[in-house]
Amino acid sequence: MIHRLSNEVIRHSVVSALDSIGRALTTRVGLYLDKAMMIGDGASNTITGFTSMADTTGMAGVGDIDVDALHDAELALLNANADPATAAWFMAPRDLIALRKLKAGGSGEYLVHADPTESGRYVMLGHPVYTTTQLPTDQGAGSNESSIVFADVAQVVVGVDDQASVDILSERYADTDETGLRVTARFDIGALNPEGIVVMSGVTVP
Repeated sequence: MIHRLSNEVIRHSVVSALDSIGRALTTRVGLYLDKAMMIGDGASNTITGFTSMADTTGMAGVGDIDVDALHDAELALLNANADPATAAWFMAPRDLIALRKLKAGGSGEYLVHADPTESGRYVMLGHPVYTTTQLPTDQGAGSNESSIVFADVAQVVVGVDDQASVDILSERYADTDETGLRVTARFDIGALNPEGIVVMSGVTVP
């Protein structure tokens, strides 16, 4: 990814424009990698994400998400000889908030709680929850479906050939009095036990 910036803007910016834009580009690359590792289709030698991997354990047509569906996902993980002690949830923010609103009958107590030891951390059935905006919530016939991934992350391998880094191209665009910022990264992901990745699809919220 390359972004071109006028040298005039660089000279007159109050804060370092190169630093600010470099951080913004790195964030964009991070989101791109997040999306690829969640839903990448592997086309043209790109990353094959969780929802496209072969031999994962599928739970289709989940419908309105509830705690029973989460228990079913945990059963599927156990049946795949995966380790629940190293399992984690990956879901869209919409789905986490829907689950947080679920209450126990009678007591009215919320079923999902924040981790009291760390601000902003959540657990579900004892497993950590990671939210990502890169899991779409507009899928399916009604354009309101998403996927939730429950995976034994100890059996997921992430290959890192090149961490996201920013290079300043000070000469390449000299003829237009511009400076280029190039961000590169090279990652891949694979599963040692693909059945230990449970993909819940067709998820909707009440």
